[in-house]
Amino acid sequence: LMSPGGCFTDFHIDFGGSSVWYHVIQGQKVFLLIPPSKQNLKLYEEWSSSPDQEDIFFSDKVETTYIFHVEEGNTVLIPTGWIHAVYTPCDSIVFGGNFLHSLNIALQLQIFAIEDRTYVPLQFRFPYYGYLMWYAAYHYVKAIEDSKQIRSQERSGLVVLMDWVASNTQYVSPIIDYHPNYIVDALDNFIKDKPLPKRSDYTANTKFEKVYCICKKPYMADPSELMIGCDKCGDWFHLNCIGLTKDEADEIDSYHCQSCKTKQVVAPTQIKLKLQGTIILSLIHI
Repeated sequence: LMSPGGCFTDFHIDFGGSSVWYHVIQGQKVFLLIPPSKQNLKLYEEWSSSPDQEDIFFSDKVETTYIFHVEEGNTVLIPTGWIHAVYTPCDSIVFGGNFLHSLNIALQLQIFAIEDRTYVPLQFRFPYYGYLMWYAAYHYVKAIEDSKQIRSQERSGLVVLMDWVASNTQYVSPIIDYHPNYIVDALDNFIKDKPLPKRSDYTANTKFEKVYCICKKPYMADPSELMIGCDKCGDWFHLNCIGLTKDEADEIDSYHCQSCKTKQVVAPTQIKLKLQGTIILSLIHI
């Protein structure tokens, strides 16, 4: 990343709740960090959806904001879900990257849900996120079958992961060679300290239907319910569920569902002077 001096990236959470690392090759970065508490995430979601977002400095809405400077040659790691903004005081070159991990699955999925509710455009989402969640569930089942140790932090996240994949079967990938029902049941049994089900009981004839729409029902579960397909993500929606009539749907040349509609991108607010004020309640230098 090459950043000119004076630029500012407004408060955000990295896509999909991914953690992020930055290494400053040249220049300096100033990070403003806000913990991902339940209250702060609620405030962040409200702020992200507000038409007055560009006029509100998010740090003013929370109790504590931390600031630290990353000097040339230093590296910083920002954990899952931390709300942060970045100010560049001088021309800088930075290497960085994002990654998902197994130690905070619940918060990662919580951030993903916030992105859904605030209609974050697909180009700003973690790529193939839903498919990755199913692959993670598949990976865990194989690890459980092989009697590999599952850490306590991961075990608590498996409860959330199991519920998520069971409700989002549209993301099942062909590369997964286990029956989706077996994956869900195996995780459920493991969480409840029960023996794993027999994988041989789950055959190609075992009923499994992907679910669609915001109601999470199989495609054309009721043939009398008309559906419309999103031309961007490929999901299907019942007209009744999204408030469309047949006549209105017939007039649509290209339909984009709410999750795929592009949210207006707000220009970053310049806060160079504010950094010198009293918005920072806790000061940390590293």
